[in-house]
Amino acid sequence: LVQLYGIGYYSHREEAFLNSGQPRLFLGTDRVVDNPKVVFERLAVETGADVFFPRSDAELQNAVERISQDLRTQDTLGYYPTNSSPDEHYRRIKVKLRTHGLKVRARQGYILPRTVTESHSP
Repeated sequence: LVQLYGIGYYSHREEAFLNSGQPRLFLGTDRVVDNPKVVFERLAVETGADVFFPRSDAELQNAVERISQDLRTQDTLGYYPTNSSPDEHYRRIKVKLRTHGLKVRARQGYILPRTVTESHSP
């Protein structure tokens, strides 16, 4: 799985338009588009990453440094599911820590497609 970190660096005018929080935006040309801020946030959460919306060059540099620090200090956890039969249903994942002061960012689940296990069968 790949983690998708997002950096949205918008002009003040664009930012005001995108801050509506609406998942879809209506452009003046009768076009409807996905709100990039909502998409960036969803991709980051679903892949266990993070998203940044800097408002200045200094905040942009800080966002890049935070991503770099995150990538250098993260751990990877893996497991084998007790039910390894492919069913193509969404399987939720929840990671809990016993230690306080740590932050967990993990994907929320996965799908075990039939083609993956069929191609690995003897």
